[in-house]
Amino acid sequence: MQAWVGTADQVDALREMFVARGSSLPDLEMLPAHGWIEPKVAAGFMYLTDSRLGIVEHIVTHPDAPSDARHHALDLIIGNAHLVAADHNIKWLVAWLKDEGIAARAQRHGMRLGGEWRCGVKELV
Repeated sequence: MQAWVGTADQVDALREMFVARGSSLPDLEMLPAHGWIEPKVAAGFMYLTDSRLGIVEHIVTHPDAPSDARHHALDLIIGNAHLVAADHNIKWLVAWLKDEGIAARAQRHGMRLGGEWRCGVKELV
């Protein structure tokens, strides 16, 4: 598992995973400083806020990666998010989860699922 630093190779690997899942790569300016990637397997990011809330977002796995590799990488990403949360006195982690498999994994890590959410985005500049 690599810390996300946004190298060209990491960006290419992240793009490949999102495209393989039928999505487009998020604008790189939207990605937070805390992120982790296992190229061709999985990636995820964590936003810190000015409160005690952390947001885990842009979690993606490559559908062609072996299932056990995807599961292991997701556990590492979530574990890393917990470590960052502890280091920054975060009390709550929030994630908007579309994929049922990732939602089930989040529950195994102690997250409660509830509601149906939609996210609106507006570019300001």
